Amino acid sequence: ANFLEYLRGDTQINVMVGIDFTSSNKEPKNPKSLHAMKKNGELNDYQTAIRDVCEILLCYDHDKNVPVYGFGGRPEWRYGVDHCFALNADDLNPYVSGLEGIMTIYRRALRKITLGQPTLFKELLEKAMEGARDSKNEGSSVYTVLLILTDGMINDMTTTLDLLSECAHLPMSVIIIGIGDGDFEKMVTLDGDEGQMARIGSKGELEDRDVVQFV
Repeated sequence: ANFLEYLRGDTQINVMVGIDFTSSNKEPKNPKSLHAMKKNGELNDYQTAIRDVCEILLCYDHDKNVPVYGFGGRPEWRYGVDHCFALNADDLNPYVSGLEGIMTIYRRALRKITLGQPTLFKELLEKAMEGARDSKNEGSSVYTVLLILTDGMINDMTTTLDLLSECAHLPMSVIIIGIGDGDFEKMVTLDGDEGQMARIGSKGELEDRDVVQFV
């Protein structure tokens, strides 16, 4: 079943957000940073994307409680670079309420995270897959939509392809939003819209469902 078929079946949508805090974004204090906090109140590229996309997605989220994660950064409450950490520092309850909650926790977290590397999608994907797998096993009608906001770098392409191949068999989709003007060739490869059937694992297996949309 695809996403539209789930919606027609009155499915509940759970939105999950993952935000790229790798060093290729440049430190937030740098005016050229994609994470720059602008003094005139203007939104940076991440904030603009969160607002524009989540306004739409949250229309389909039944409770508007959204788990928000960062990846590729070094939060002050953790030792070393972490590839899937709750932005509110509470892994047991990583939820915020609605678009305002997402925007607020992103802004607060920026002051507490040092950008790092590499860019790995593995842990973030596995977190979303865990919830989707639970829903499938429980026979519930919940469909997970993982929204990844990234500047385009990815250092675990083979692993990501294999995980996306598994995602095709779960009630979930992945939306990747490219931030900035970087090289998004690998992100395009993950999206099967151009006929290249991106849902091919590292061993060449072909899936019948395109679970990734890159924008």
